[in-house]
Amino acid sequence: MLQERSRAIPSNLTLDIGLDPSLGQEIEQALQALQSIKRIQAVPLSQQEVQYILSRITKPYYQQLQKLKVKNIPQIGSIALFSPAQDLIPGSAGTSIEKVTDAIKRLQAKLKSLLERRSSRST
Repeated sequence: MLQERSRAIPSNLTLDIGLDPSLGQEIEQALQALQSIKRIQAVPLSQQEVQYILSRITKPYYQQLQKLKVKNIPQIGSIALFSPAQDLIPGSAGTSIEKVTDAIKRLQAKLKSLLERRSSRST
């Protein structure tokens, strides 16, 4: 008989999200919005090790993605998630006119999925 084990995310496990300076004056709003999500910890970038980075696509980031031949590069001004190595997380970018709080609402399911993936790697 086959039994499926349910995996619980350890209660002390968090997903640390670095806030890129490209968010400008919206950093405080991003901090509050992310910290309202269970097991998500937002920190200013470079203060500690993070699993992902929340950033706006700036012209230099856009050009860097072009050089790396990334397909489907998001619009300049859109908000997206990146790995610490600055790799764009697929499907994480929104529109260029999106507010940071709207971006975080849109990204909630993605963040929970990334947290679950992190949990499965640590067990």
